[in-house]
Amino acid sequence: MKKVSIFLMIMLMAVAGASFGQVAKYQPKVIILFLGEKNPTFDESKYPDLSFYYTPGLELVKSEKAKSQSSGKKAFGALTGFSSQSSAEASDEYTGTPAEIINLAIDTKDVYLFDKKGVFSGKLWGKFGDEDRKLDNWAFLLSGKKKTVVTGGAPYDTKKLGDFAKDFVKKGKTTGKVKNKKVKKGKQPTLHNMYGEKWPDFKVQDASGKEVDFSEITSGNPLTMVCTVYLEKDYDMNKAKESGEGKSGKEYMNSVAEAVAAGNAVSGLSNLESQIFKYSVER
Repeated sequence: MKKVSIFLMIMLMAVAGASFGQVAKYQPKVIILFLGEKNPTFDESKYPDLSFYYTPGLELVKSEKAKSQSSGKKAFGALTGFSSQSSAEASDEYTGTPAEIINLAIDTKDVYLFDKKGVFSGKLWGKFGDEDRKLDNWAFLLSGKKKTVVTGGAPYDTKKLGDFAKDFVKKGKTTGKVKNKKVKKGKQPTLHNMYGEKWPDFKVQDASGKEVDFSEITSGNPLTMVCTVYLEKDYDMNKAKESGEGKSGKEYMNSVAEAVAAGNAVSGLSNLESQIFKYSVER
């Protein structure tokens, strides 16, 4: 009977481990890189296992109309998809510094992988934020010889995040050598040229405002995953807790829209905490 109990315990542990997958077993360092200023109402402490960095010199390109709108109107427009704000967010067009982010065409809700040397190892095929997607199955685009996927005219292979975790964290592997098209003199490098290379370095800020090199935070760990987020700095995330008392119908709708839009912007963070670190974020 005792042997049966031990066997059942082992089986249950194996099933539990399998349900979380390779990424939970061989955890990467997870960095959340906000494109733009820090939203003062965003609470990093809700996500204890994620590292947060900001690029306050970066700004989403907006029309004059979008710039002059209240935060509630911006949020309502962003949710409905029929506004200057939604057009700006959909375009993923930024201005300001660091210029390297603009030159590399880094977009919102992208995910990038780096090995322990800080070498660029892959980009998520698609966007992160889908609560139902199992992280182990996230497919990352690589620069390779097999032309299995064609994106922007460049040939790519794909590799799942679970395989990256096992190879890089468990086995200590690094990014293999790849044959990239050389950047012509005077031209800016793009992501198509950067696979298997280190990105041009730039400064980011941590939550306290301290500056640090991007190369520093993306090296030294077996596997680092950088997820990009855009959260409008004027959105008040605490408005979700407010009642509609004393507000007109329009004011209340704008408040709700603001809270929902802000929540949507960071919706994928809870999934990262849950699937990688087995931590449940309070709603």
